[in-house]
Amino acid sequence: MSEVAAALLLENIDAFYGKAQALFGLSLQLAPGEVLALVGRNGAGKSTTLAAAIGLVSARGRIGTHGVPLGGLPPHRRARLGLGYVPQERRIFTDLTVRQNLVVGSQGKPFDLQGLLELFPNLAEMLDRSAAQMSGGEQQMLAVARTLAAGPRVVLLDEPSEGIAPRLVARLAAAVRALKAQGVAVLLSEQNARFVAETADRVLLMDKGQIVGQAQPAELLAPAGAVRAVLGL
Repeated sequence: MSEVAAALLLENIDAFYGKAQALFGLSLQLAPGEVLALVGRNGAGKSTTLAAAIGLVSARGRIGTHGVPLGGLPPHRRARLGLGYVPQERRIFTDLTVRQNLVVGSQGKPFDLQGLLELFPNLAEMLDRSAAQMSGGEQQMLAVARTLAAGPRVVLLDEPSEGIAPRLVARLAAAVRALKAQGVAVLLSEQNARFVAETADRVLLMDKGQIVGQAQPAELLAPAGAVRAVLGL
């Protein structure tokens, strides 16, 4: 894949929290319409990889989207260039309604409300509800929908299935597959092996801030597989 064609390019990324180094020479490419999952133990560097891509941590190396360099740009500039980020903590505006959260997420641009409600039907009956009155799973769906309201071409999803009910995990998995069908690229940090198997095209295995291997998504479900043993899953 050429650098221009890559929806997201990370090349030789070193990332730091203060003086502590968290990523070591990490490289990956993500194609349009591809779902790439980062899998590893807690502390392996998965969330830091997403944070480096969106510009939330200090990083050295090359970062780009569709041939456009992103290095040195603040997060809001990267968002305007087509990157969407859903953090693990969700960070929705609990003092706003669902509809207002979506409007804020659209960054002042017209957005396809009906399309978002087709991805997340549960939100249709909650548009005028305070986000503070939603369950954790409903808030996670809102967090993803709010990011999608800006029309990103690349979505960075950090542990989207964590702590939510199985039926809502299934809804999120369906939404990820729908994004893929629309040509949106997704970089996914995830511990849930079944969620990865149901959504990802490729898996990169991470440990100690580095990519240590790759796997097919279905391999994560093998009960005694080497992948699970290496990563402690």
